[in-house]
Amino acid sequence: MTKTRRKPTTRRRSRPFAAAALATLLALAASGCSLLIPPPPDYVTTAVDRAVADIRGTEGIASVTSSISPYDLKDGGPLSKPEAWMATVSVEANQDATDLPVLADAIADSIDEVRGAGAKVDARLELSVGERPVHTTLTLSVTGDRSGATSAGQLVATAEQLASIENVSSLQLGSPYLGTQIFAGAAVDVPAVAASVRQLPAFGTADLASVMVSGSSGHATPSGTRVTMDAASPSPELLTFIASLAGQPGVTSVDFNGVQGPSQFSSDTGWRPALGVSVNDEASQASVVAELEAFAGPQGLDGTLPRASFVVTRYEE
Repeated sequence: MTKTRRKPTTRRRSRPFAAAALATLLALAASGCSLLIPPPPDYVTTAVDRAVADIRGTEGIASVTSSISPYDLKDGGPLSKPEAWMATVSVEANQDATDLPVLADAIADSIDEVRGAGAKVDARLELSVGERPVHTTLTLSVTGDRSGATSAGQLVATAEQLASIENVSSLQLGSPYLGTQIFAGAAVDVPAVAASVRQLPAFGTADLASVMVSGSSGHATPSGTRVTMDAASPSPELLTFIASLAGQPGVTSVDFNGVQGPSQFSSDTGWRPALGVSVNDEASQASVVAELEAFAGPQGLDGTLPRASFVVTRYEE
């Protein structure tokens, strides 16, 4: 399947729109309506302040910031209830901090006290892991049940394994929505990094059940290479093929998804992996389509994975 897209044009909003918005605000003020949001319950504020103080007092912490805001003004009310509020906590560890798994667990324990007050929590820990420091972002605590979540210390241990892989530039772990994300130094490094991740003993389990490896080429939009994989997909042959596509002059991006997420629906013929390729000229588009149609290698490691659907899109300047 092929597509051709042209860059969209943009239009400036007219001045009458701004005038109408100002008139609306003035009308609200005249009617006595308030745009101000009431403060959160005191025990939510107290729990957040206490957690921030505990984290600041932890050795190895460079900075802590926090904020409290309504989670959903329409459906989360009334605002007198703690569950109507979201506490956001951002923590940055010193670059020379040691015993990072223990440090992460201590921070997670402090943040869990906020959840104990009833508020929803979105927390991030920024730290450098590995002998060759790799910037890592951990999602420590989120809304919903965390009973089956990987501990903060285990996330750090996983990050240390990933950081040991050559050409890994940054990591994100712990998100229940995005999973484990590995960012390579460049698009050309993605296939080799993906192959190295597959060799880790823990790959295919827990926070490495599925991973996304991506890297940007930075010379076009869209650009780069991204591979979302698990223990079954892609096969080494398909990964090599993806690398060959990404290295072609007219190709600007390659995106392979071999993992069926919980929100993805199967068609009547069943779910299939997906491979998207972006090119910048008609000749490259025809060449890539021909190569995709001719590829006869296995899609997954066990030979049962269906053939990936593909789309080749040409982006014109």
